Amino acid sequence: MTRNRTRGGMSPLVWFEGFWQDLRFAARALRRSPGYTAAAFVTLALGIGASTAIFSVLYGVLLRPLPYLSADRLALVQTRNRTTGAIDPSGFSGPDFDEWRRRLRSFESLALCSSNIFALDRDQGSETVKGAFVSREFFAVLGVYPQLGRVPSGTDEIVISDDFWRRRFDGDPRIVGRRVRLNGGPATIVGVAGPGITFPTETRSSLGAPPEPPDLWAPFDAAPWAKRRAFAVGQLVGRMASGRTAAQVTADVDAVAQSFRRDYPDWDEGRDPVVVSLPAELYGGLRPALWLLFGAVGCVLLVACANVTNLLLVRQTSRGGETAVRIWLGAPVSRLVSHVFSEAALLASGGGVLGVALAVWVVALLRWFEPADLPRLDAIHVDLPVLFFAAGVSALCAIMSVAVPAWRLIATGAEVARDAEGRRYTSGRSAQRIRSGLVVTELAVSLMLLVAATLLARSFARLAGTDIGVDTDKVVAVELNLAMGRTLSPDRQIQLADRLVEATRRLPGVRAAAAANGLPPNRSRMMMSFNLPDWRTGRPVQRDIGMLNPTPQYFSALGIPLVRGRLFSAADGANAPQIAIVNVTAANRLFGALDVVGRTLPGSRKAGEKFTTIVGVVGDVKYSGLGEAVGETVYVPFPQYPFRNMMLIARTLGDPRQVSASLTRLVHSIDPEITVGAVRTLDDIVWDAVARPRFRTFLLSSLAALALALAVVGLYGVAAYAVNQRRVEIGLRLAFGARPGQIVAMIVRDALRLAIVGAVIGLLAAALFARTLAVFLYGVTTSDAPSFVLAAVALVLVAAGAACLAARKAAHLDPAVALRAE
Repeated sequence: MTRNRTRGGMSPLVWFEGFWQDLRFAARALRRSPGYTAAAFVTLALGIGASTAIFSVLYGVLLRPLPYLSADRLALVQTRNRTTGAIDPSGFSGPDFDEWRRRLRSFESLALCSSNIFALDRDQGSETVKGAFVSREFFAVLGVYPQLGRVPSGTDEIVISDDFWRRRFDGDPRIVGRRVRLNGGPATIVGVAGPGITFPTETRSSLGAPPEPPDLWAPFDAAPWAKRRAFAVGQLVGRMASGRTAAQVTADVDAVAQSFRRDYPDWDEGRDPVVVSLPAELYGGLRPALWLLFGAVGCVLLVACANVTNLLLVRQTSRGGETAVRIWLGAPVSRLVSHVFSEAALLASGGGVLGVALAVWVVALLRWFEPADLPRLDAIHVDLPVLFFAAGVSALCAIMSVAVPAWRLIATGAEVARDAEGRRYTSGRSAQRIRSGLVVTELAVSLMLLVAATLLARSFARLAGTDIGVDTDKVVAVELNLAMGRTLSPDRQIQLADRLVEATRRLPGVRAAAAANGLPPNRSRMMMSFNLPDWRTGRPVQRDIGMLNPTPQYFSALGIPLVRGRLFSAADGANAPQIAIVNVTAANRLFGALDVVGRTLPGSRKAGEKFTTIVGVVGDVKYSGLGEAVGETVYVPFPQYPFRNMMLIARTLGDPRQVSASLTRLVHSIDPEITVGAVRTLDDIVWDAVARPRFRTFLLSSLAALALALAVVGLYGVAAYAVNQRRVEIGLRLAFGARPGQIVAMIVRDALRLAIVGAVIGLLAAALFARTLAVFLYGVTTSDAPSFVLAAVALVLVAAGAACLAARKAAHLDPAVALRAE
């Protein structure tokens, strides 16, 4: 006997043998109840699968280590607009970089980089590729090196990304040394970066495409403006010195900025340097949304566990006689608890396996859809860390699900022992209260998620339905660069723009055509700094105003209404008097009135002190994002301010996609050296502008629907079990003349009491939870009454439907059969 015991009690071997017997017993019991087992498996699989899928996204985007050496020590120095507070990934020129590198002491290494677009020659003409100009120290600062080849050493050498290598060159291992034509000149590919190197990510393009990682990196010295201090288009990326904190780095940067302003007063221009960590730059904007979704899926998991707990309680109650006999024969309560835990462990394990399979499928589906604005998509997959999370969640589900049944066994063991048939254990009111309380909890949590999803859905509808000030239907645009890699005089740029617009207008199916350097709604204007007197005080105020240079048909092609004065015409050429059109917001803010025709505007600080006469006022257009307020916009004729980057716009008579291919061929037929970028319809651009809110609304709505479905299934189970327990009572009622409708009403009434209690608690919880959504809402407040009412009504109606289904069994019960069974 001593070999089976240790000084502390039962030996591990004996304990394991007992636990193994419990598992075998639980497995046999589960096989004998396939319906119960399937319900528990599916419930846990949905909860664990949803949690694992969302965690894989959270881990891949936020928690998975970046492919850079000690990424937590990498920081960026960008600039913040002093007036608007907006952070801009620029502000430093090549000469600025040399000075800042010499003065900064908090970085052990520093590099300069600037996102840009490049023209890569192909057989069909030049195509636009995303990339960046980087200083020689760039790859060393990041602590990464090419997987093939080396880093550039000359100005005509480039490194391409792993994705671009596979997509554009089919992963050719002989790519190193290949010559290509980039920006009109020869370049040599000397290296291929490793997978996952995505910095600096290109900002959203003029045509609203999602931010994209660079396809290539070129030496900063190769940029035509590399030595010009006026072109402050780069950001600094540095590796913080050992032992330096973020606060010390910020203080050092602020001190250098003060000294730099004294030496170079023109550098200031209303901006301040700001230090941003590299991880925050890459995915900081997604952090709140992903943690919100992770919290929401935790609520779904709670509902699933409550559902399984209810199933275990019902099963435990139905086996009350067996439990009573076991206790009467001397089985310790601890062994009965072990039986319950074994059953829960098997259910959680099976649910975990099914949940992981579901998560793999969901993640594959997510990667296939490639949701816009979701970075590091290649890092999102179900691997070892995610599997460890799934295992932990499965164990947590087992513990949470068995807690209440185990507590009830311990609390009522003595009572069961005195009742060999287990009747008190089976029909006690405490068991019903526990099951009802669990259902109320499920409904409350579900309603909280449902309110949040309704708020986001109403916000998304408001955002997607925002009037951007133009008619988006049947409009297609192509992004062009007239002079990438070559020098074009202003007259030549004007001539090319005129030819492109005229040729586009003549295409079959095109009603109007125009060109400009901006297109709503994605921040595609040129921001210019103006010194303008405030109309209230007369004091000069520096303002950053959006400026566009459209051709005459721009307003009619987009349906922008004329409010005062006139539009541009062919007579407003380069040698004509300087004129401008302002939007309604600019007229009101700059002059305090709409009647501004004939008033003058001083030229921008960069354009010199030329004065322009306002000849018209047009309606407001949202160029700075759907969710942003309308800004001040000044339009000047294209011939008076030609620019090489432009959008060629066509309003069509039919489907604009039928014109898309013709536009690309037309451009290259006029000049094959014009670089052609994205070709997109304006409807698609607007749709992509709401990609991020659409993504989080869809996910949260899906989680809310899943939680509601699980909660309603739980309510149905409680109602159906109540019908089964009250079959004698129901039989007597029917025998004494009660109508089936009255029986149904009785069952539904009891279920609705639970639903209403859950709704009240859920509304209170939702009022608190909704505060975390404030940053995600547009046009809807966190106390939006319709959202709360709609969610509560939906919950009650669905609960009533589930109760009606459960009550149908009671309505068709045969009184004689029920009484004989008793």
